[in-house]
Amino acid sequence: MAMMNKPAFRSIRQFSPVKPVLLFVASRRQTRLTAMSFVSMLALEEDPHQWLRMTGDELQKVMRSVKDDNLRISCRWDRNASCWAPNPRKKFGRKTLCGEKNPSFDSNRHTSLGINVPAHLVIVKGTEFFDGKTSKYVDFPVTDVLQMIGRAGRPQYDDSAVAVVFVQDVKKNFYKKFLYEPFPVESSLLPALPNHVNAEICADSIGSKQQVMEYLSSTYLYRRLFANPSFYGVQDFSAEGLTKFLVSIVDDSICELVQSRCVVADKRSGTIEASPLGKIGSKYYLDHLSIRHFFQKMKGGLTVEQLLQILADCPEYREIPVRHNEDNVNQDLQKLLPIKLPAATTDWGSSHVKTHLLYQAHFSRTQVPVDYLTDQRSILESCIRIVQAMLDFCSVFDWLDTALNVIILLQQIMQARWYTDHPLLCLPNMSAHSIDGLAPFATVPQLQDQLGIYGETDLAEGRIRKNYEARELIQALLKWPILRVSDVRLQSGLQECSITIGLEDFQTARDQRMDKKAYCPKFPKDRTFGWTIVLGEKKSAKILACHKSVSCGNYGNKLVRLSLKAPSTGGDYAFTIFVFSDTYLGIDQEFDFCCIVE
Repeated sequence: MAMMNKPAFRSIRQFSPVKPVLLFVASRRQTRLTAMSFVSMLALEEDPHQWLRMTGDELQKVMRSVKDDNLRISCRWDRNASCWAPNPRKKFGRKTLCGEKNPSFDSNRHTSLGINVPAHLVIVKGTEFFDGKTSKYVDFPVTDVLQMIGRAGRPQYDDSAVAVVFVQDVKKNFYKKFLYEPFPVESSLLPALPNHVNAEICADSIGSKQQVMEYLSSTYLYRRLFANPSFYGVQDFSAEGLTKFLVSIVDDSICELVQSRCVVADKRSGTIEASPLGKIGSKYYLDHLSIRHFFQKMKGGLTVEQLLQILADCPEYREIPVRHNEDNVNQDLQKLLPIKLPAATTDWGSSHVKTHLLYQAHFSRTQVPVDYLTDQRSILESCIRIVQAMLDFCSVFDWLDTALNVIILLQQIMQARWYTDHPLLCLPNMSAHSIDGLAPFATVPQLQDQLGIYGETDLAEGRIRKNYEARELIQALLKWPILRVSDVRLQSGLQECSITIGLEDFQTARDQRMDKKAYCPKFPKDRTFGWTIVLGEKKSAKILACHKSVSCGNYGNKLVRLSLKAPSTGGDYAFTIFVFSDTYLGIDQEFDFCCIVE
């Protein structure tokens, strides 16, 4: 890749020295390396700032909005690299490129579909990327290359455009053929067909194999299969052979779903019904292989650490990119984290191992390499639906201990802390030294009570010396909900019982205008806090009822009704109501009560 930097630099000088240029590379790391290489080449020119189209004041204004060090350096020389920058920086890059303030813009292949700006010159610096799964370089899909070079051309400004694609000599004729001729668009449904069928079965749109075949006949896959059968691996091109192929993929899809426990197929009647696990997969948009993974790995009595391993090994994370030499980076990162993976049996180039390390780094608030930041963000943004599915999975099998630990794992993700950390460390400007100065107020509710008496002055006199830090701490504390269980009523029947629980949120009741957004600064998305109510029996470690995402509303009051089957045998029973936050660590509550069944 480094050998292409000089030819790319010469192409810019030859074809578009003053007009916008869009350059695509294989990864974020290559974006940064390419930009720094161009900076060093510009430094050797007679006019190092020949590509800069900004005045000094405009440049300073831009620099104030840029936080990434590499991006700041490249902007001084007119090299705007988007892929290591957060979203606001990408917006800046698009704005400056369109306005020709910064006529060069670097991006990677993953952002080619999201960049909606044309350029006079487009350069594709290499058509390969490193695949961590196979530990070798893999060619870009031809459609991706077409998408990249399609950004060349500005009809409102120019009457011509240039696209430069750097490839190996042996691949030159191949790309000339497919880039200059119409390229057919094929269907990608076949690998994901079991998931689509599962969703249709859960929606009661499909109830038999014949209906699966009818559904398949209305898809684009069906049309392309008869037009280009060899693309889909069909050996017999006759009508009978194509029909057999369709029957085989339907049978394979149903077989896969049955093995994943997503559907139940009756061989006698030929009907297909959705299972509770299949409905979980459809509800949370999970791959059926993820449901199979949970079925094989999850059980009662799992710890938070074991659940973290199951979460990281989920097939949903198999597409997390592992770049060249990142196996060595993963081993170095492992040394800074509390959970040590076995060195002898761990594949350090695995996407799942990288996911596990990034979760640990998130909980420990450990700084990761710049290339890992976007990967960590992708992992965190998709984790909520996976963890919620794990909780539903526990509810199906009545695993009480595992369900509670799943909720704790979710709290860790929201607060970027381990459950073993002191709960006050979730607050801003708090450290172990600061906590010692606030003793004996060791919990968030106790600290809130202390603030009600003394306020900001007392904090300033403690370990938090600066007033603005104390104000930030108070603002965060005001977001922590204060929940009280006001009433518990049991209504019994012959077959079913119901328990009504009254909840009261003092923060909301006191100020109805209070922001309902949770305080979780390390989580990439805004989140509204809520509660999960679990009714269980500790003796048998079983869940009797569960109610998720409970909010106390605008007035701070909420009645939650849980229904459960009446015990079949008489005797004394001890039940427990668990009130767990889905966002905050250290404010969970539980209440024991007894009932007599006659």
